[in-house]
Amino acid sequence: MISQTCAGNAVLVRSGTRGPCLDFGYSSPFYWSDKNNEADQSKTFLNEDYCAIEDHDFFVRGVIHLPIIGAAETFRWGVWGSLSRKNFEQLLKMNDDPKRVELPRMFSWLSTKLPEYTDTLNLKMYAHMQEPPLRPHFELERAEHPLAQEYRNGIAPMRVKEIMMKRLKKECIKAYPAKSSIPKHCPLPGRGFIGVCRNCRLRPSTVCIEY
Repeated sequence: MISQTCAGNAVLVRSGTRGPCLDFGYSSPFYWSDKNNEADQSKTFLNEDYCAIEDHDFFVRGVIHLPIIGAAETFRWGVWGSLSRKNFEQLLKMNDDPKRVELPRMFSWLSTKLPEYTDTLNLKMYAHMQEPPLRPHFELERAEHPLAQEYRNGIAPMRVKEIMMKRLKKECIKAYPAKSSIPKHCPLPGRGFIGVCRNCRLRPSTVCIEY
C-alpha cells in the first residue's frame, strides 16, 4: 500500500521556494498484509526501516534515485527490497553504527509494486548502506525494464510531472470524496509533516504527507 507522498498540492516548499513533489514512498513491502500484525512478533514485524515475515522473508526500506534529465535533482521512489537472513541480521546489529556505510553492497529483489511501470516485483538490485539515519540507496541491475532504464538513463521532466499530478490528484480525491469540495490547490489539511523527508531522510526542508 502507498504510505506517503511529499507535498500537499503538487508542490513542496523548500527553503521558501515552491517546487515539484519528487518523493513517493511505501510504508511496507508488497508481501506484508494486515494478518501479519497478529503473528508471532518475535518472527514477524514491521517498522519504518525493516520487515520480517515468519522469520523467513526479510526486507529493508530504501530509495531508488532516478536522475531527472536536464536537472541536478533526482526523482525518488521509497521502496522495499529483500535481504538474505545474514545481511538482515547484520544490518539490525549495525543500525546505529556509522561504520555500516563500509559494508559491501547487498543483493536484493525489489519488493514493491509501482503502478507506473510494468510489474516491478523481483527486479534485481543492490542495497548500498548510508550513514545513520539515512536509508539505503538501491542500485538497479542493468535490464530492459522501464524502471531500470530510467535509473540508468534518467527520467524525463514531463514524465515526472505526469506521475506527480496523477498521484496527488488521487490523494485529493481521497481527502475530499465529494468532487465539488476539492479546493483548487488541494492542500490535504492535517496531513503535512515538515522536517526531515520521511522517504530519504535527507532533505530537511521537504514537506511530506503520510497516510
